[in-house]
Amino acid sequence: MENEKSCFWARFEEINGELHRFDTRIYLNQIEKISDSDECIGAIIAKNPGSAKNGKNSLGVLAPLKLDNDKLLPTIKNWISEADHNKKAGQYVQVLNTFYLCNPNLREAFDSIMNKEKIDKLKEKQKADRTNTKNGDKLKIEDFIAIDPAEKKSFPWVWIMWGGLSGLLADHQRCMNFLKSRFEHISNNVFYVLQNKDPKKTKIVEEIPANNICAKHSQGMQKGPAMEYLKNNIFKK
Repeated sequence: MENEKSCFWARFEEINGELHRFDTRIYLNQIEKISDSDECIGAIIAKNPGSAKNGKNSLGVLAPLKLDNDKLLPTIKNWISEADHNKKAGQYVQVLNTFYLCNPNLREAFDSIMNKEKIDKLKEKQKADRTNTKNGDKLKIEDFIAIDPAEKKSFPWVWIMWGGLSGLLADHQRCMNFLKSRFEHISNNVFYVLQNKDPKKTKIVEEIPANNICAKHSQGMQKGPAMEYLKNNIFKK
């Protein structure tokens, strides 16, 4: 029986009874198996894993994804493929997330990530940051979430598209901003789309977005400005 070919791969793990998705990859051409010679050409950072499911129902191994209405992965694959005229077999875009718990309901996901003790510690840290005082025991991201080892890779470029904080409870916003902070030095070449209703005023900003900024997700994103930037900057001939 031949191996299944796919552009979309990931590794699922069960941690404390909850499913997590790690090392998500968007290959620019279909492959039937992972190779150590595969090349990561860049990364995107979204808020949390989307709708794509474990296609092989296997844990602990990189396997093809079942998209299951996930729009982000195929959209990025199509845009990067269109912009990169020199794409080669085995090249892929790494997908990172602010957290890796598989739950499309953000409030439920944050309730799972946090408890009262963690909320109180985050409030103490926020107060200490405002008053420029020491915050006792330093908070660690690992105390809140499981980290994808793929975050340690080197990325030629990173496209931030984790969206905004609209609709999140105050404690959840506090948690999200804390989780995002670990990406401050993820790459020397970082950018995001600051979208305006008028496409002519939409900007590509080359820095980590501030906490109050919405780094536009691919859903509803104006393709034109993003594609122009990809072609003229990231994949310039």
